[in-house]
Amino acid sequence: MSANVTDGIALNTLFQEAVTSGRRNHCSHCGQLGHNIQTCRFTGAAEERQRRAQARVQGRSSIVNGSGTPATPENGVPPLRLFKVYNDNTYPITVFWYRGSDTSKNLNLLFKIPPYGHQSINANVQHHIVSFPTDELLAQFGAAGAALPADIKMVDFPQMFITGDTDLSHLNPTTREIIFFKEYQVAKTELEKWKECGLKSLFLLNEIERLGGKRVDTLEPIIDMVQDIVVPVHDELDKERAGVPSVYTNIT
Repeated sequence: MSANVTDGIALNTLFQEAVTSGRRNHCSHCGQLGHNIQTCRFTGAAEERQRRAQARVQGRSSIVNGSGTPATPENGVPPLRLFKVYNDNTYPITVFWYRGSDTSKNLNLLFKIPPYGHQSINANVQHHIVSFPTDELLAQFGAAGAALPADIKMVDFPQMFITGDTDLSHLNPTTREIIFFKEYQVAKTELEKWKECGLKSLFLLNEIERLGGKRVDTLEPIIDMVQDIVVPVHDELDKERAGVPSVYTNIT
């Protein structure tokens, strides 16, 4: 491996991009389908959620320990390790890297990850992996992805919202997953506001029916009219954003 690869110059060689999944359908804790770590009931899930919450309070991305031990290269340069970077948020994020020795924190674009999606990278302990809400970049620079300026320095934009900043030198050598999760209030369009209002209202009306609303004379005519409501096309993520039960929430 050439020195210019390991010192971060050859970005395309240092970071190998994998295929992005549209949505991560399995839990990063137990590996089962149909839920994520936020709703997992397997042994140790509650402790893992608490540990991640503590990590977020400390301003760090949440890390899940994986398996495997990296080999030591003959030339003494920190070896590359394969990491999976997960976006456990309801909003898309854009991920960058910068060298730990770079005091200006000059950002190098990696990729965009959709809600509940993931990407894979090869990196070593000399680097930080940092992510921002994609909407935050659009608001700041009017662009995202390849259209972003090539010389963005984090020190020049201290007010920007950061989803997470992971220093790879601080991770356990067996760590193989980096999970970004942080609450972020995205500015909503009028259409999005009405969609959330409609889904929440419909959910409440259906709950009234489920709790026996049809057996109440004064409510029965209203419940009957609910059946005539034509609901536009929407998905589970729309329901999650509206605050009603979806595949991403724990329905009890």
